[in-house]
Amino acid sequence: MDSTGSGVLPAVQEPVPGRRSQRVGIVIALLLVILVAAVVAYNLGRGRTPLGAEPEPSTTPTPTATAVPDPVAVEGLTATLLDPQGGGSEDDGEAPLAVDGDPATGWSTLTYFQQLGPGGLKTGLGLAIDLGEERDVAEVDLAFDGAPTSATVFASDTPPTGVDGLTAVASVDDAGQEAGLELEDPVRARYLVVWLTALPPVDGGFSGGLREIAVTEVPRA
Repeated sequence: MDSTGSGVLPAVQEPVPGRRSQRVGIVIALLLVILVAAVVAYNLGRGRTPLGAEPEPSTTPTPTATAVPDPVAVEGLTATLLDPQGGGSEDDGEAPLAVDGDPATGWSTLTYFQQLGPGGLKTGLGLAIDLGEERDVAEVDLAFDGAPTSATVFASDTPPTGVDGLTAVASVDDAGQEAGLELEDPVRARYLVVWLTALPPVDGGFSGGLREIAVTEVPRA
């Protein structure tokens, strides 16, 4: 056996990893990335967080519905005669009796030989109602003096001197002795006009009136 004479064995060099093992590592890393992406997509599709946990419940407060105030009766109404075509023939003294809360009293017209309307002496007459301040009117209840009676309710922001140019908000034709006129939508106004357009027949002609007027408003919050 040959000997160098030194007694020391020569060092053996470790082999360098090949390209094949590096490729295997890259493939494994890519597979892990794809697997993680698939898990995240699956959880998101089920409404969960990317790691699979249940999402926290929403803390957004639920909006609260605004309460609508109940309608209430308007107190302290005042009434005056509105007879622009009458020339002072009608009596204004009875007008306040139509808003005194007592249906046994009221305002009555004179007796007319012709019915109200385009062919009569007057197209109409009635009472102007002061509500005291602007209000959101929802309903007008009328008690007539006799039947049948036809009437139209107008709204105004200023003291009315007639009905030309005013906004009609409700009407009734051939009503009995009582009529409740509920407005489609509340109308804001300071004044109302209850305008009679047809009177009940009586001995010697036509006569009617208003025994009581009540107004209901929707208070503003």
